[in-house]
Amino acid sequence: MRPLIRSVLLGVMATAVASGCAKQTGVGAPVRSGSDVLRADEIRRSGTTDILSAIRMLRPAFLQTRGRTSILRSEEAEPAVYVDDRLFGSLMSLADIPANTVMEVRHFNAAQAQMRWGAGNSQGAILVITGTPKQE
Repeated sequence: MRPLIRSVLLGVMATAVASGCAKQTGVGAPVRSGSDVLRADEIRRSGTTDILSAIRMLRPAFLQTRGRTSILRSEEAEPAVYVDDRLFGSLMSLADIPANTVMEVRHFNAAQAQMRWGAGNSQGAILVITGTPKQE
């Protein structure tokens, strides 16, 4: 009986340690660089001239959609595009943003986008933060 109790306790402790080390997400989570963020230095190294080209080259997953999210809508929606937290336009409007003016591009999934900007973001969103990137 004692080995069984020991095994259960070790399992519980391992789960507690693993969950404590897990990546934190959601509101209040620290901002981390990763596959959901495209930074100015990466954009600059890509040699692209506009943000749409940079995303296509470096983070094509940003442009993927979930498919139809409603039986009432016949068209496929796409992620919303925000520039400096203001609604900017369609995905194709990213081609109008010069790459050298962008500090960061961030992808938000549908839930994150709806929490930040409200309903109407069922395909997620792309946030472009403009400014003059610091030279290294």
